[in-house]
Amino acid sequence: MDIERAQEIFHSEAKINVYLNGKEVWIDKVDRVNNCASIHEVNNPNEQETVEITKLKELQ
Repeated sequence: MDIERAQEIFHSEAKINVYLNGKEVWIDKVDRVNNCASIHEVNNPNEQETVEITKLKELQ
C-alpha cells in the first residue's frame, strides 16, 4: 500500500479491509513524514503498533 491510499482509507467512512501479515487491522493514524501507520487488529483494539505503510495490504 502507498501513503496516499492509507490516507484515503483512514479518512473513509466506509469499512475497507486492510491486512497485516494475514490479520485484519484498522488504521488509527497515518504518519506521512515517516511513511508509517499506527494500527490495531480489528479484534484487539488495545494492542496498537506502528508499521511501515508498505507492509499493509488492501483486500479488493
